[in-house]
Amino acid sequence: MEKNNPGQVEWARKAESLAKSGDYKGAIGSLENALKISPADGSLHFRKSCYLEKSGSIDQAIKAIEMAVMYSPQDHSVHSHYALLMYRKGFCDMALGHIDQAIHLKYQSPLFHLRRSLILEKLGLPHAALQAAQRGAELGPNDPASHTQLAHLALKLSRRDQALAAIDAAIKLDPKAGLLRYRKSAILQQSGDLTAALEESRQAMGLAGHLPEVLLHHSALLLSAARYDEALMYLDKVIALKPTDAALLFQKSRALSAKGELDEAIEVASSGAALAPASSDGYALLASLYRAQGDLKKAQLCIDNALRLSPGNSKLLPIKEEIRMQQSSKKPHKSK
Repeated sequence: MEKNNPGQVEWARKAESLAKSGDYKGAIGSLENALKISPADGSLHFRKSCYLEKSGSIDQAIKAIEMAVMYSPQDHSVHSHYALLMYRKGFCDMALGHIDQAIHLKYQSPLFHLRRSLILEKLGLPHAALQAAQRGAELGPNDPASHTQLAHLALKLSRRDQALAAIDAAIKLDPKAGLLRYRKSAILQQSGDLTAALEESRQAMGLAGHLPEVLLHHSALLLSAARYDEALMYLDKVIALKPTDAALLFQKSRALSAKGELDEAIEVASSGAALAPASSDGYALLASLYRAQGDLKKAQLCIDNALRLSPGNSKLLPIKEEIRMQQSSKKPHKSK
């Protein structure tokens, strides 16, 4: 039958309506009815793949996009979506091939260059990824995502001025995006400007202070500024969201230690170690805390447990050596 068969068109319209309401299962069913009428319509296979991907059925989405490629090999959107699915599955070499085909068919698309940048980064090619992000930002000057990716890669390559310029461009396009302010704060922090980083983080908190990563970043900056009570207050908010996250408890323990509250730091670190008994991190932290407290016997026990769990961890050996030297210096010398 012809591609514009009235029955096929009606099923396709119904699918679009269902998808808009969030009923992807119903939308997929409608597209399957449309495909019974027009099985060689690549656009229907493409839309089915998109709905399957949104519903979380990635493997089925890949099967559908393979059919779309078969029937619509010159459709740039089909190749771009195939690249996205391969990227999410970790098949980045295949993803790169399809995004390159999409770019060949429609070079001016900022989205395609952005996706190419993400794929190249995952392949471990940050310089090539940066070039792709630059191209995306040039082609899409009004696209915050392209500028954000460019800022991320520039910072990764220690090009802080370029990173700041890119994130400022993104913020100018979307000034109410708290995550962009948070990213700018992180760039300023790495540049060594703690005062500016805190101010930017304060703005991020006002816009996206409910997000754990924003809260954690703000807490870390306050800790760097020796504003311990404020840092702990924000850290406790994140812990309330993730009470079984041992890493957060270790972070709180370090903050308490920096504040000089060793007893409470040890208590919190012990709780974290109990949540992650197979990790050497908690025992290593406890060893350092007990050593600072002067309890070398417990420090020795903890560092031995850490090394038992992670025998090849070179970061643990200096701690063990410091404890040994401290123990030796405390032993009474025999008189001749």
